Order: sequence, then C-alpha cells, then structure tokens
Amino acid sequence: MRLLLFAVAVLASPAARGDDAADAKAIIERAIKARGDKLGAAPLASTWKEKVVLETVIEGNDKLVLDTTWTFAPPDKLRVEMKLTVAGNVFDLAYVLNGETVWLLVNGTLQENAKDQLGQALGEMNRMWATSLHPLLSDEGFKLSVAKGEKVNDKPAVGVEVRNGNRPVVALHFDKETGLLVKRTARVRDVQSGGTEVLEEVILSDFKEADGRKYHTKAVTTRDGKPHYTSYPTAPKVLKEVDAKLFDKPKK
Repeated sequence: MRLLLFAVAVLASPAARGDDAADAKAIIERAIKARGDKLGAAPLASTWKEKVVLETVIEGNDKLVLDTTWTFAPPDKLRVEMKLTVAGNVFDLAYVLNGETVWLLVNGTLQENAKDQLGQALGEMNRMWATSLHPLLSDEGFKLSVAKGEKVNDKPAVGVEVRNGNRPVVALHFDKETGLLVKRTARVRDVQSGGTEVLEEVILSDFKEADGRKYHTKAVTTRDGKPHYTSYPTAPKVLKEVDAKLFDKPKK
C-alpha cells in the first residue's frame, strides 16, 4: 500500500507543477495585455528619466534627490546617468553594465569590475528582466509558479514567483482587477549595511497611459520594511535603434 501511494504521488506531482506553471503563465499573459503590449513581441530597448528621492541622511540632508536617465537594452545592457547635489557639491555619475562587465564613473574617476558592483548589477538586471515580463513567457531559463495573493495599495493582488538559475527569487504581484504589475519583491545585498542581504519591496502606483501603454509614475521602495527611496519615472520611450557606444567603457 505504501509503495502504491508513493507511486501515485510521484505520478501526480509533475502534473500539479505543470498546472501551477500554466496558471502563473496566464497571470503574466494578462499583465502584458493590461499594460498594452502584444503577446509574443520581442523585448525592445527603451529609455526614460526618473527622479529618485533617497531617504538616507547624509551631511544633515533629510532627503537626497537624484536626477537619472536610464537606457535598457535587453537582455544584458544597462546605462544609468545620475546627477546628485550634496551640500552644494555636484556629483555626476555614469553606471554601465554590458554583459558581465560593469563600470562606474564618478566625477571622472573610473571604477571597473569591482566584485560587489558586478554582483549588484547582475542582480538588478535580473529583477528588471523579470519585471519587463516578456522573457518570462519565452525564455526557458525562467521558471514560474503561483505565489500567495495579498493586498497591495489596499486592493487584492495575485502573485507569481520567478526563478532564474541560482539568482534570488523575484516575486511579482498584479492587481486582481486591472492585471497591472503593482509590486516586486526580492532579496538584495544592501551596500549601506555592509553588503547584508535584505528584503526589498517595490510598490508601483499612479498609472498613466502614453502611446497606448500603461506605466507607473511612482515607485516606493523599502528594505526590511524601512523606507529606502521613492522614484518618479516618466513614460518609457521605445528605441528602434540603440547606439552601441552607450554601453562601451565610459571615458574619463
């Protein structure tokens, strides 16, 4: 009898996992349509500006504001240009990830391939890649399963867990009524706490529409439940052609 029950369990479990993956895939498909994208469309490069308000206190500043410009070329290229003013001092930064090479340019001083920077960059790329949704349906490296539902922005939301090799699991939650992505959760390494792993949660809200696509205009990020930063992105602009030099080693 025990052998029979064991055999039944073994035979039944793949089907259960298959159904779970199918349900998760259906949630992602609905989210892509809700956003205004077409199923099966190839991920395109895009650029947008984002005002980032940091909660970190530095030199008596209650909050710090960064003006940023992002260029994302799937699957493995990212450039972020930042300008930050602290106590009257202006800092110009450029952060470039190309494959598994990362550069950081701070006021003309170049840092490249620092181990911590590369790990953080690859983690951020994995989270962005998952959040873009399209590869979750086409890239076999991503494994999907249904996550526990919860309330986000005081509304019911359904969840999907995304696994990509040995990278940290990314949990995505979608508004049950609209289908839009409203929350992303993942474990990240926090530089300010000495590289300690913390739980990062990003709540997306204030959706608008441009060129037939819906996008959030506010994202509140917490780490281990504490305020980290709030960002205000503009509408992403799709790039039909991308200047490859954007992802070359920055010049001093």
